[in-house]
Amino acid sequence: MRAVITALALLLVGADAFTARTPMKMALAKGSTITVLGPGNKQVQLLAAKLACKNGYKANLLIDDGELANARTLTYGRNYARAGADEPNNVQFAIGAEGLGKALSKSDGIILVGDYKEIPQKLIDSTVVAAPGLKRIALLSEHGASKGGGGKTSEEYLKSVAESKGFEWSIARGGLLKGGGPGNVDRGDDYGLDVYFYDTNPELNSFQKDKFSDQYLMGAKISKGDVLNVSPFQKVMAANSMSSAAVGVTNRCAMAAALVQSLGQEACTNSDFGVDSIRGLAPPTQRSWDEAFATMAETGEAATLYIEGEQPAVERKSKAAKWSVCRRGTNTVHRTPNIEVEHSTSKTGHHKSSFDVHGPPSLSTLYSPLSTLHSVPSAIHHPPP
Repeated sequence: MRAVITALALLLVGADAFTARTPMKMALAKGSTITVLGPGNKQVQLLAAKLACKNGYKANLLIDDGELANARTLTYGRNYARAGADEPNNVQFAIGAEGLGKALSKSDGIILVGDYKEIPQKLIDSTVVAAPGLKRIALLSEHGASKGGGGKTSEEYLKSVAESKGFEWSIARGGLLKGGGPGNVDRGDDYGLDVYFYDTNPELNSFQKDKFSDQYLMGAKISKGDVLNVSPFQKVMAANSMSSAAVGVTNRCAMAAALVQSLGQEACTNSDFGVDSIRGLAPPTQRSWDEAFATMAETGEAATLYIEGEQPAVERKSKAAKWSVCRRGTNTVHRTPNIEVEHSTSKTGHHKSSFDVHGPPSLSTLYSPLSTLHSVPSAIHHPPP
């Protein structure tokens, strides 16, 4: 990333990074082109670009040389990656400074993903000057960042550049990031990244937390400003929570979706807000996001609410049934106490049960693809939180 920014700056020699533009006060409309980049969480970047495409935008994503095949696999799966090309309505991966420069030159919006630390000012300057048609930039920051530290420095610098250049900004703050995969694979969910995201996580504890978050914590609570104070004790609880929502936990899917939403929501114009994950069996719909942001603008806080038909039906079994033996085809899985069994109806109408996150996946599920993982840079897979 550092090399790309330096090279991009050289490509832009002679451009005045602080020449004022004619102010363009408008949220991004569907069909607009955006670019996702930054030094922060790579999974959130992939998700933001993928969800932006699903939401009607044209999305570019900066990828370092050597990560292209892995990025395509995580985003759309192995078969897609083997084809070796980006389909027109999917994420367009930009490689290196030249690719980034071309992407930014056509961009109306930018999603800048920080790593919960100070973002180099050179990155902000180079990115902005390379996007002459920029209307709005969305920044991923951390709960409490406005109160001090490198995060505050980056936020304040971005605001000053936006004011001098005449484009809008929005800041979305999150907590400890979990999840990011497709959801209930047996049901055929495609809420986030490809199942490859789960398959290449060799750490069982993290695997279970991600799976739970993607099946039960897809809702979002949004708060205007930087008002969520997460104590050290709550941070410990958030890091160790396995099967419940905790203060300071944000699903990667919800975080990426909020960043995409902030580009098109009028309530996010030159505004900041926090995102926490709450119970939800499916991602919020556009209707739910619209209502939540409108409510937040009026009251300062809102949650994404579901109406009938927006969440998959879940059949609850009795405690006695949870002790029983559950059959999946010809395979038998023995249950232990306190393990929930979720039943769902597939698209073909067959009733099936899934082991989900309340028990460990089979070793074949966890470790069969690792031969491909070790040959690929690990930073894009599951970096330390």
